[in-house]
Amino acid sequence: MFIIVATAANADSYSYLVVEANDGTTTSFALTDLTITFSDGSLVASNGTTLTLADLAKMYFGGTTDKVQLNTTNDDTAVKIYSPSGTLVAETTNANLATACSRLPKGIYVINNGETTKKVMLK
Repeated sequence: MFIIVATAANADSYSYLVVEANDGTTTSFALTDLTITFSDGSLVASNGTTLTLADLAKMYFGGTTDKVQLNTTNDDTAVKIYSPSGTLVAETTNANLATACSRLPKGIYVINNGETTKKVMLK
């Protein structure tokens, strides 16, 4: 059995550990008091979450798990994320916007779905 203890100091200034499954779904864990163990082919988090290792694609540190969304009734709406200088840095859908933002470096971004524009700061 292996034990991993993650703290904000060990993860630079990130506050979440994000685990991405092979199907693209993500599970986020706040680093505060997080303990992860690996046993019998599973990842077990201190909050009781158990994930099968064979189903996991990657783990990474993220700055936010806030539900970042533009006002729209359609989660399949195409969304573009721009740097403050106007460079396109990512394209996604409204439903996957929070995940896309969690993969970006800390900073300020402009998100747009063709109808609505919002400026966000990722910490």
